[in-house]
Amino acid sequence: MSEVRVVRFNSTTLTLVPESEKRKNESLFSDPDFGLFYGLCFIISIMTFIMDLSMHCWLAYVYHTRNDLFYFLLTATFIIIPSIVSTGFSMRWYILDEDDEQSPAKPSLMKWSIRICTLLLQVTQIHRYFDALMYGLRSSVAGYRKQRVKQDYLYRKMLDEDCDAALLRLFYCVLNSAPQSVLQLTILLLYKMHEADISDNYEKVTSVDKSSYHVFEYQCVSVSISIFSVAWSLTTYDRTVRFIREDKNRLSCVGTVLNFLSHFTWTVSRVFALAVFTTLYPRLALLGLGLHSTLMSAWLLYKQEVNHNRCDECVLDCMLGIAYIFIFISSHSGPQRYSYYSYYLICFAENICCLFVWYQNRSRSNNQLYYALIVIQISSFFLSLFFLLLYYKCFHPNRKYIVTQQFEMTETKGDKSSC
Repeated sequence: MSEVRVVRFNSTTLTLVPESEKRKNESLFSDPDFGLFYGLCFIISIMTFIMDLSMHCWLAYVYHTRNDLFYFLLTATFIIIPSIVSTGFSMRWYILDEDDEQSPAKPSLMKWSIRICTLLLQVTQIHRYFDALMYGLRSSVAGYRKQRVKQDYLYRKMLDEDCDAALLRLFYCVLNSAPQSVLQLTILLLYKMHEADISDNYEKVTSVDKSSYHVFEYQCVSVSISIFSVAWSLTTYDRTVRFIREDKNRLSCVGTVLNFLSHFTWTVSRVFALAVFTTLYPRLALLGLGLHSTLMSAWLLYKQEVNHNRCDECVLDCMLGIAYIFIFISSHSGPQRYSYYSYYLICFAENICCLFVWYQNRSRSNNQLYYALIVIQISSFFLSLFFLLLYYKCFHPNRKYIVTQQFEMTETKGDKSSC
């Protein structure tokens, strides 16, 4: 037993893996490395969630005070429903963890009380991020005290909590932040188009219209935070999956930044394209998004392998079909290169169609707004491709492993030739 070093969790059991087996593959669960950047990721996730939710609630209050009942109901709907869905998922996962008889530790009554309070307050994601941060800090303290087994256990608990929090945040952003960004940008464009039709000069706008400029500022901030939240949630999900899965190499800090920039610029491109089309034809846009989501869900169901969890997999694929309206999430193991190619080509064609319809129906009184939105959408799309290609070419985790393998093969051939 002196060779045992790394503590790992399987789906239901706790196993001890010899160090000699760990050395066979560099992508296996390696030494805990919770550091400043990992803690910063938790803090950014908590802050963006609070800012995102606060801005949406504030906009709903502003619409209510301005007697914009329709916009108030839409904004409130995209706040309440995603919150209930994410809270239900979190509660179910807590219950499943509690029913696991082979779990090494059960939460105390105090911990369950805190969980119930956060579930009732609809802030369960903050609680999960805070728990993951505490596990990470305790793991670092245990490592400083040379308590290796305790450090590995706490680090694994941190990864498990981080994985649940990242998946919850991703679902929440798909159901809340992404639709909110499209909705608020659509309302903003409608106000701007109406203002341009009334007058070309700011001095001729009525006093009631002048008060709308404060609403414009809130909407711009809300759209920016929502787009940031969507990109960040997908980045942290990709990062967490690579940390918790033993068959994947970890994502570096530079790789995380490039991954985020790719997701951010892509989300900007997608949100702007959908918003400009929704501004002109809201019902047709809703029909098109429903068709897009249905086709994506059918494609995922077609790729799905038959197993005993068929119902759960169908629900997950339907959720991913909704997510594919805005972003691409890798749902199956193995290479995803052609899936990325297909998704980007389809969405690029949809974006071009939206921009073409937007350009054909533009108002001559404000051409600058139309041209600016077209430039933002197209430039964001190609920037996304640039960051994505740079990430896969230079900073993808598998690239380091491939280069190491090639170097070892070169050394082996050199040794054989010298013999």
